[in-house]
Amino acid sequence: MRKCVNCGASLDDDAVFCVVCGTKAQPAGLQCPHCGATIDDDSVFCTSCGGKVSQSEATPVEVPVEQPNQYPNQDNQRVEQPSAYMPVVEEPSKGNNNNMVWYIIGGIIGGLLLVAASYFGYQKFSKHGQDVEAVVDDENYDTGCGDMTYELYGSVANYLITMNLYFEGDVVDGSYYYDRKGPNESINLSGTFKENKLDLYETDASGRQTGHFDGYFDGAEYKGIFINRDGKRMSFILNDNPPTSKPDTSTSAPSSDPDAQYVKVTGVNVRLRTTPSINDNNIIKDARGKNVHPYKGERLKMVSEEDEFYLVIYRGDYVYISKQFAVLE
Repeated sequence: MRKCVNCGASLDDDAVFCVVCGTKAQPAGLQCPHCGATIDDDSVFCTSCGGKVSQSEATPVEVPVEQPNQYPNQDNQRVEQPSAYMPVVEEPSKGNNNNMVWYIIGGIIGGLLLVAASYFGYQKFSKHGQDVEAVVDDENYDTGCGDMTYELYGSVANYLITMNLYFEGDVVDGSYYYDRKGPNESINLSGTFKENKLDLYETDASGRQTGHFDGYFDGAEYKGIFINRDGKRMSFILNDNPPTSKPDTSTSAPSSDPDAQYVKVTGVNVRLRTTPSINDNNIIKDARGKNVHPYKGERLKMVSEEDEFYLVIYRGDYVYISKQFAVLE
């Protein structure tokens, strides 16, 4: 029976591996005590030197077993090889961490700047925004021609006047009257407004120009030169501060008709109509095709009442005004 060359365990003659340590079994044989040659276990004479071999003198052949090197690197330290299914995790470098920190800081600063810009933009819009008084005088939501309405008080030369203006972009319409005559003798105005330059032209009932206001308007004060139909130049200045007292125009009704009734206009940009109905075809317009508006507070002589309208006299013409924007005095 053979012995395992690695652990010395007994092996069967036909064994290929050791059943104890798994080392591959070496071929059977003895070593000649005379010359060291390998001979069969049952040999009596050595086939190499011919010497007689005693079984007690012969020794088993020792075949060195090569052990696998478990420490293949230069420092004779064991190196673990990663398996094919194990992911290799790389340690992040300090540079990547620093970049990530700067990205986060930059995002926070950008967000704060965006919020600040939105806030100050809203404040600026709110500060410069202006409320526009829109007056609806019929079922079609008729807002007239004015985006902004101003009532100004002042004088031309030594004559006190009151002026009402309606702005629609750079187009201006309105009227004015001399305080000593009263609002029933208002004069039509039309013109343009560009870069604070306000040019207004007065017209008579036929649309003919009878005067020119040439001045500058800053939203609170209007001043410049007025040129009448004869070419006479007079300075004027108006502002939005009502005078402490105004001439009494309540007795402006003709003395020949002491029983006449008047209505007072309560809205701005109110449309006058040729018939007592609501439609776009009966709106009264001037020679330039612009809607005609009485100013707020103007007193108009009433002729009769028809349904939801008053029939009144406006600058010599019979017109209709909605009761929604006029009250009977």
